[in-house]
Amino acid sequence: MVRAGDFHHIDKRKAVLDSAAALDEAYWNASEEENSESASKESSDAQSLKYFSRAKALSAVAFCAEEDPIEAAVEAIYEAISAVNDPTDIVEKVKDRIEH
Repeated sequence: MVRAGDFHHIDKRKAVLDSAAALDEAYWNASEEENSESASKESSDAQSLKYFSRAKALSAVAFCAEEDPIEAAVEAIYEAISAVNDPTDIVEKVKDRIEH
């Protein structure tokens, strides 16, 4: 969708942003559950992290459609790095693209 140049359509971008917001809300709800005594800590942590990572990944995609290409790149990279445990691959790919 983004590579095809078809992502600037407002409805598609809004749908991605809405999905990211829903996952962000799920993340906060799961985080609150972590603080309750009835929740399994390990299970809640994993669920929270899953929601957080997916929300960040969708935000990265949404930022690709920003009008300003520099802002789009910077924000998308930031969100993508936030979505993963180890950002080494992302950072290396970005560095490679900048150098070439």
